[in-house]
Amino acid sequence: MADIEDHFADVDLDDLTRTALNGAAPADRMAVTRAIDDMFGHIPHWDAEDGEL
Repeated sequence: MADIEDHFADVDLDDLTRTALNGAAPADRMAVTRAIDDMFGHIPHWDAEDGEL
């Protein structure tokens, strides 16, 4: 269990969110946001107008 926790401790949630949202179609970004929020409980602010974090 400790190995798994160590692996996920190094995940940069801001970078993960940015990459996922920038790779998603605009119509899918809210679903992507909710899925990441369900997994990690943290969503950085992103600018809905330009679609970039």
